[in-house]
Amino acid sequence: MSLAANPGTATFYVGNNPGVKLMLNWRNLIYMLSVQLVLICVVGNMAFARAESAIEATFDKRGIKLESGFPDHSESLWRVFNESLSKDLELGVSVSFFAGAYLNLDADIVELNLHDAISACARGEINLLPYHQILPDNMDLADYVWNGLQPCAVGHSVWADLITYDSTLFLNKPEPVSFEDFFNIEDFPGKRAIKKTPRALAEWSLMLDGVRRQDVYSALTGDDAWSQVEIALELLDQQILWVDHDHEALELLDQGHASFALVSSQNLVRRIEERKKSELPYNHYEVIWSEAIAHMNMLAVPKKRQLPVQSGPQEKTLEFLRYVMDPYRNLQLSTTLGYAPVSRLHTGFIDETYRAVIPIDTQLDSLFWSNDKWWREAGYEIEVKFRQYLARSYLLKVAEF
Repeated sequence: MSLAANPGTATFYVGNNPGVKLMLNWRNLIYMLSVQLVLICVVGNMAFARAESAIEATFDKRGIKLESGFPDHSESLWRVFNESLSKDLELGVSVSFFAGAYLNLDADIVELNLHDAISACARGEINLLPYHQILPDNMDLADYVWNGLQPCAVGHSVWADLITYDSTLFLNKPEPVSFEDFFNIEDFPGKRAIKKTPRALAEWSLMLDGVRRQDVYSALTGDDAWSQVEIALELLDQQILWVDHDHEALELLDQGHASFALVSSQNLVRRIEERKKSELPYNHYEVIWSEAIAHMNMLAVPKKRQLPVQSGPQEKTLEFLRYVMDPYRNLQLSTTLGYAPVSRLHTGFIDETYRAVIPIDTQLDSLFWSNDKWWREAGYEIEVKFRQYLARSYLLKVAEF
């Protein structure tokens, strides 16, 4: 008789094993009793494993496995929403994350950025969506944001990288209104608190040089792209305060150490909420929406590897999408943590405190939509040169000191 232990452990043999001859003495009896004890433990473990599998099978039957490419954005968002989802539909959401392009993993729902969703659809990795089974019958598709409805993916929430400034510094003076004003330190003096990433800065640098919106990413691939970015950064001269996180940039703004901050809209919303609860001033934030860099979470249904290619969404998945994409519920979900909903239908319900800093209504018309897929696949050279630029800037400051 043979017994294979758990994977990665030794294999035990009892009986007529070639090269092994057991003798029936007290040592062998103890050995055989030990083996029987091992058998009992292993069988018990197998039964426990079956019980665990049953629990997992129950979750698979009613729960939703969601894989997301937005670890910085989706973890807290889905944690907040999970309570109402579990209560109303008995559908818990288990979230895991992946880096880069979607790899056709085994999930019920996958969360992608816009351009990755388009590519995954073209590769046949995600299903066409039956919108007639997801959206309300009376829903006007014109209420959805630009590109919010794709053949294989539906937009879920929107945010933007934008410029905010302290309006109290421009009382009785012309206020900045465009991204070009951010680079104009003569007319709009003051320090700029900027996170250590070339994203947003690179796109604006090329547009500042006259590159059209639709040509920005092809131009960023060109040989002289970095030199254009560096020229734009040099316009800011010694006015940049480099930070690691949005909250540091906003802290510098609040303390009067910076006049401008380049941050994400949802982090600005959260900052306002924090200051409001702490009874601190929060009305000094003004936003420049001109060419704010927009992003959108998309929900898609992957073609599972264990199912035939033609298999479409399961009913529990459609139920999940119907619930999340209901316009009013999408509003509640999105604005909970500072994201804008993809439907314009109920944005009038958003608290007046946050309306001016969320990409909704007229703000949507000013957005420049980011190509996150380009950054992942082709932005490496810009990223490297940006880090080199930061290192040189640091060495120069040390030398001056």
